[in-house]
Amino acid sequence: MPGATAEAQATAPAPAPGVRGVFGSPIAFANHDELASFGFNAGPSDGQFGAIPTGGGNYVFYGFAASSATCAGTTKVAGAYAFTGTLDHVTGSNGCTRVFGRGDGPQGWIFDKDYAGGGHIRFTDSVGVVAVAGGKADLTNSRTGLLISRVSSVDQSTIGVLFAPQTALGKDVKVLMTTQQALLFGAAFGMGAALLGRLLRSKHGGRG
Repeated sequence: MPGATAEAQATAPAPAPGVRGVFGSPIAFANHDELASFGFNAGPSDGQFGAIPTGGGNYVFYGFAASSATCAGTTKVAGAYAFTGTLDHVTGSNGCTRVFGRGDGPQGWIFDKDYAGGGHIRFTDSVGVVAVAGGKADLTNSRTGLLISRVSSVDQSTIGVLFAPQTALGKDVKVLMTTQQALLFGAAFGMGAALLGRLLRSKHGGRG
């Protein structure tokens, strides 16, 4: 029926637009030799890194790094530093002068000790894969696959594997594997792997 064919064509969904991609040679955002020429021997970390546009495709980047003896600013000190460049490449630093670090926060603040020094961290309404705290970790209404800390306080959250010598669990908390369970699992897995390896070697006449 001609009418039915025309109606089917009219109601048919429009074809999806094509997707095009342009690929070129990879560009290193920063390499060790360049960062060393700016006066750094470590960093910036890819975990703590931010950027503020300054116009014309240029940015000021902030991240954790450690200066070397050749640093023209703050010598041989770890902390937060600023870098300049584009989204493709870092071109310099702020004279290798630390923006802030331990002891730089106002009286009564803990930001400089915790986030700059790997101490107390807090997660609220967050989702992550790995969370590592040098001191205490507080989780509220959050989910993470792995939590490692010295002390942890968890409320209304889900954790896959928890490594913490001291833990306070609140309400509605799900922990799939605690510190002791993880250690027992690791020991059992190691023993099973060793036994399997021995059986395989004996099966092949001790070869391997």
